[in-house]
Amino acid sequence: MSASRDAARPVVWLLNFDADRELASPGYTPSRAVARRLATLPDELSMLVRPTDVVLTEAHAVGSVRGVPGLAWCPTPRALERLVRAGALPPRSPSREVLARVNARRFSAELGASLPGAQLVDAASALVAAVAAPPPDGLAARWCLKSAWSASGSGRRLVEPGPLSDADLAWAARHLAYGLQVEPWVTRAADFAQHGHLARDGSLCLGEPTRQRIDELGRWCGSALADHDDLAPSERHALRHEAERVAEQLAKAGYFGPFNVDAYRYVTRAGVAFEPRCEINARYTMGWAVGMHGRRPDLDEVEGARE
Repeated sequence: MSASRDAARPVVWLLNFDADRELASPGYTPSRAVARRLATLPDELSMLVRPTDVVLTEAHAVGSVRGVPGLAWCPTPRALERLVRAGALPPRSPSREVLARVNARRFSAELGASLPGAQLVDAASALVAAVAAPPPDGLAARWCLKSAWSASGSGRRLVEPGPLSDADLAWAARHLAYGLQVEPWVTRAADFAQHGHLARDGSLCLGEPTRQRIDELGRWCGSALADHDDLAPSERHALRHEAERVAEQLAKAGYFGPFNVDAYRYVTRAGVAFEPRCEINARYTMGWAVGMHGRRPDLDEVEGARE
């Protein structure tokens, strides 16, 4: 029986939603306040984590889940160590170096930018030149700076076109070494995502496009399968094409596991346009199980490892 339908055989989940912080700072240790927040299972993850599964928290004693297969939101070294400490069997995972590379904005930038004016810079002089003029084609009034590893609207800063303030330059200086994404702050009309799973042998399983609810700060609020009319045929094709391109490059980089590609429709002076790849997440996401629409190749791999 497929693991996706076998609710009697649990796995242990380490939901390290702060994985981007660890990738940015290898010595990162969450505060107690952060640890408490991470221990709370959002209702939206009920499709990812089954009722028979275990969500690992600080309250679990050493060895308390001995012999049970484990999965992590993102299998960083710290996440794997916590699973092993609790006695769980850690998943086969890409190295930290691979995780850091494929989750950084540089990885997506190297696939090419489709949003007019978007670029990745790694020097103060390049940053100053990038934001000196207004975004192209009257797309937006401001620029958005995004750090290499960030999620849910974190790690970004809005700046006005023209000279940067001392505060802006000081903020940028902390992120430039790893690459800083510069892009127009456009008005989004709708947000979407394409989810998938890349096996160790490179085989790809794609789900269905989802429509995402994102608040004004860029934080995820919910996901649902995209209706037939939510995406134009050209948009649906572009989103799937980008997911296939991303999967190919992830495999070449040594990554395997869950991933998604975020996209959005945005307002222009001429009407609307589609950005088919604004972000790559090489890990689980809040909407991953929704988008996979009953397909659970991740659990099938766990089940295969048991046998």
